[in-house]
Amino acid sequence: MSVTLNEVLTVTKVVDRISRKIGQLFSWLLILLVLTMCYEIMVRYFFGKPTLWSYDLSYMLSSLTLIMGIAWVHADRSHVNVDIFVNKFPARLRTVLNIAFSLILFFPTWILVLWYMFPDVLYSWSIQEKASTGTWRPIIYPFKFWIFIGLLILVLQAVNELVKDVIALVHNDDTGDKA
Repeated sequence: MSVTLNEVLTVTKVVDRISRKIGQLFSWLLILLVLTMCYEIMVRYFFGKPTLWSYDLSYMLSSLTLIMGIAWVHADRSHVNVDIFVNKFPARLRTVLNIAFSLILFFPTWILVLWYMFPDVLYSWSIQEKASTGTWRPIIYPFKFWIFIGLLILVLQAVNELVKDVIALVHNDDTGDKA
């Protein structure tokens, strides 16, 4: 069974599209976050009746938006980078650096995080864990689960970027578009 370059590139485009769509979908939660915070400010300062749930809901909504959007940022390569140095390098060198840093830093870090996080997520679900602070004490096992899923999507997107970088390196693509 032989896989052609076009088939691999098709798969990379699908993974990119999935990462973008998930990020775009969850970015709409920012509107709910803003509305929640506005409601909290209104009832706290105008009526003297703060809510019990707004703090917990705010960190849950913001973390869900962030973690589900991080793969989209990685797909668009719009994350923080040391552009002042990197942009002066030829595209081929940037591609080599992307591959090296992915293999040396990115993958070991996030795979270890996922490895150690997985049992905690399972345990949290098994005991139906609740927050230990505050008076509302919301359930937090879904919170831990979506962080885990978001990181899995990030690692999948990083594999996708690695494949694209290797293809660019092998096929001597020195255009600088994606490096």
